[in-house]
Amino acid sequence: MATNLLQLLVRQGPNMNHINNGKAYFTPEGSRAIGGGLELWRGFFQSVRPAVGRMLVYVDTSIAVMYARGNVIDVCMNFLDKNDVRALALNEKSPEYRALQKYLEKIHINTATTGKRVKTIYGLAPAAGTFKFMKDDRELTVQDYYQAAYNIKIQYPHIIGVILTPRKTTFPTVVPAELCTILPGQFFKKKIPDHLTKAMVDFATVKPVDRLRQILSGDAGMHSPVRGYEQSEFLVEAGMVIETKPISITAQVLDTPVLWYGERKNTRPRDGGWNLRGMKLRNPVPLECWGVVNFCPTMHPDHVEQCMKGMANGCRALGMGTNAPFDIVPGLGNAVERSLDALLRKAQSKSLDRKKIIVIAILPARAPAIRARVKHWGDVVEGVLTQCLCEDKVKRANDQYWGNVGLKLNARFGGYNSVTQSSAIEELRMEPFIVMGADVGHPGPGIMKPSVTSLVWSYDEYAARYVAFTGLQNPRVETIEGLQDMVKRAIVAFGMRNRTSPKRIMFFRDGVSEGEFDQVLKIELGAMRAAFDDVWAERKLEDPKPKVTFIVVGKR
Repeated sequence: MATNLLQLLVRQGPNMNHINNGKAYFTPEGSRAIGGGLELWRGFFQSVRPAVGRMLVYVDTSIAVMYARGNVIDVCMNFLDKNDVRALALNEKSPEYRALQKYLEKIHINTATTGKRVKTIYGLAPAAGTFKFMKDDRELTVQDYYQAAYNIKIQYPHIIGVILTPRKTTFPTVVPAELCTILPGQFFKKKIPDHLTKAMVDFATVKPVDRLRQILSGDAGMHSPVRGYEQSEFLVEAGMVIETKPISITAQVLDTPVLWYGERKNTRPRDGGWNLRGMKLRNPVPLECWGVVNFCPTMHPDHVEQCMKGMANGCRALGMGTNAPFDIVPGLGNAVERSLDALLRKAQSKSLDRKKIIVIAILPARAPAIRARVKHWGDVVEGVLTQCLCEDKVKRANDQYWGNVGLKLNARFGGYNSVTQSSAIEELRMEPFIVMGADVGHPGPGIMKPSVTSLVWSYDEYAARYVAFTGLQNPRVETIEGLQDMVKRAIVAFGMRNRTSPKRIMFFRDGVSEGEFDQVLKIELGAMRAAFDDVWAERKLEDPKPKVTFIVVGKR
């Protein structure tokens, strides 16, 4: 309770003067539009935490995804990536209409005729200028009403407008899009589209020295919270004094482990990267049975064939014996499964080994729905390996890109790309061990879907090969309810592969907030021990049960 009060006092000043989400505040200075009707704002996160003998204030930079501000027409065209306003002349059955309606729902706006009064968008209306309603016992269109009442001529009567009354209202209020302005500082709480993720990462990436400078003194119009502590009326009245000089700690830079590839060649990564030129994979698996489905109508078959030759050459350079594809076929975005089935039938007609088949799917730049259907077909329906490639990257692919694709393909078939040499691995290899990783993925705000649980575990002496388990459970539950069964299956499978039981388990748990540490540790470590008891009892094992190192992975 006392910590929460201190937290409130620290945050209250800046939160009153800025857009905030409670934990962090944000400013439009230095913001960046990234397309898709979204923009990124910078801000600062603050948190009061207890430490040994003192209280600490943690401060860090933060970013938030906001709805783009401005005229609704401009924002809608930005969302659809269009340049012509006529692209907004949509009907209710159009996929773009439905996408826009979902995007704009519950956004706050001002209109040209209502001043600063804040209105909420509840839906869209096609051809808003021609929408008819009754006023004073006579029928009017929206454009006639605005001309008569406000002397405003509607420039685009045939494009969409917004509905400012709840859906069940008998007489909806429809306003043309050109008269509406989206207010700044509205948080986008849904999942950011995949094609915008890179722009978000680029915006968020700041060098440590620059991040510290921003925290201590602000930057580009951003007001540093640290500089405001002495002037905060809330801190002054509470008698709180916060030291504005950051604390220093002693740290050690760990040695980068050596990576061993084939032909006894090794490399030591520098700055997070390394070059594979001239390297062969540690354990390359031949690419014998592969076919291609091209879902990009803009890519000519000859171009696709040429690109696939580049991929095959990239795989051969890594030591993967690679045959020519058994077929390259065009795919239909509205008939994904049918296109994939056609390729699989051709493979079966050639009596190819199903376990060795992999389907390469070339997808348009923004096609998450097609990708999901390809993965569902391969992973759930047919049990066939798949590898998706993005059209934009394929078109400008070079040797490095095809080398990266080769790494993925080799891992798909269970090959070793490289092995790590480090003191930690050498110590673990002294006896059989498993590295496990677990997490719970929750649905976005307002989405009533189950949470997805996952466990990955290694089954080889280098911790380089992994198996994944997934499950579903009630939404918003942080502990993994099916962990006991997952761990049990992992240990049984490990024993069957290695003819021995694990002696140590390194368990990495992601996504646990500070307040849930004790609960997660108690429940999940208990579930793991129960799994050990089940396996040892059922298999009548006499070996000692594995020791567990339970590590919670935090972001801060």
